[in-house]
Amino acid sequence: IHQQSFVRHGITNFTFIDVENIAFLRVHDPARYGDIVGRDTLKQASQVNQQATGVEVSHNGMLTLRVNQPVSHENQVLGYIELGMELQNITDSVAKYLGVDLAVFLYPEKIPGLADAAIGWKTDSKGQAYLVMDSTFDLSIFNENWREIFDNRIGLITSNQVQSSQFLYSQTDLYDVAGNQIGIILVVKDMSEEFFSSRTLRLVLIVVVVIVGLCLAGAIYFFLGTIDKRLRIDQNQLEQINSELIKHNRQLKILEQGFTSSIDGMILIDAENRIKMANPAWADSHGYTVAEIIGKPVEIFHTSSQYKQDLLPQLESVKETGSASGLVGQLRRDGTHFTAWMNFTIIKENDETINYLGIARDLSEKFKAEEILRSNQE
Repeated sequence: IHQQSFVRHGITNFTFIDVENIAFLRVHDPARYGDIVGRDTLKQASQVNQQATGVEVSHNGMLTLRVNQPVSHENQVLGYIELGMELQNITDSVAKYLGVDLAVFLYPEKIPGLADAAIGWKTDSKGQAYLVMDSTFDLSIFNENWREIFDNRIGLITSNQVQSSQFLYSQTDLYDVAGNQIGIILVVKDMSEEFFSSRTLRLVLIVVVVIVGLCLAGAIYFFLGTIDKRLRIDQNQLEQINSELIKHNRQLKILEQGFTSSIDGMILIDAENRIKMANPAWADSHGYTVAEIIGKPVEIFHTSSQYKQDLLPQLESVKETGSASGLVGQLRRDGTHFTAWMNFTIIKENDETINYLGIARDLSEKFKAEEILRSNQE
């Protein structure tokens, strides 16, 4: 039974537990039995006499998705059946269904003793360490970009390790069954070769990758609630369900909500430097509504010198290299100025430039803090 479950559904742990919480049979490891199981999912299942699911760390340091199901006869609990799926099986399955790459990072201080099970480690700009527990892609392609990736929950990045590469990434927090944040899941979409096959699909996929991190959390907990059902559902049926979900119109509404709720300003500029799309963060930071700026020339957001010295060189650079980034002066509607760090990427169809995607982060508060620090030092 376990072999069939493993092959068809990726189940790695199959345990029978009695009412005293003693594991009397591990189908996946028959030599190990007689020990008391103290996991949170089992505690929850025994307290409420209902199925309990969650993410936990196993005895060998593997992050595991578990479901504990009470077994009763005539309203009396006889014991529990526990199923588990280890991290690699989860990430591979989710990555396949969503069409993205995933990497799982855990905080070493949250779960001691995981270092031996990790495949590597990374740090952010603040010195926070992350244990790399699993990845569906080669992490070395971002060796020069990890601090930028950890410091920004959503962004666009170019890898120096991969020629003509463009990646969109997003983070989502990872919680264990007790509700503690234990790490993050990084979602990466390689846009290098499939950067939109049609003009309409281009605009939709921009939004897809911006919020795919948000969708991932829902996908993970979808697995939590349905792992036991997967024992009874054929793999082909799952693929059909997934295909129908992708096509559903409600997904488009979720994608649009993610685009509009981004804290970074985002614009789509056509080949004539006119605004085709903008999110509220961009419009608000410049003193406009979104409806007011659609179709307007991008020059309205810059003084003459800012446009010539900051923006145009960036657009010329992105035409030549496919991407560009740097400081760009901005002009608000009320005439005040601010500086933003902007990332640009070019969107082409049949080698013809169609649009430029710009992502901006306001650095005003950062500059104010630096100025105060310098003044105090003087």
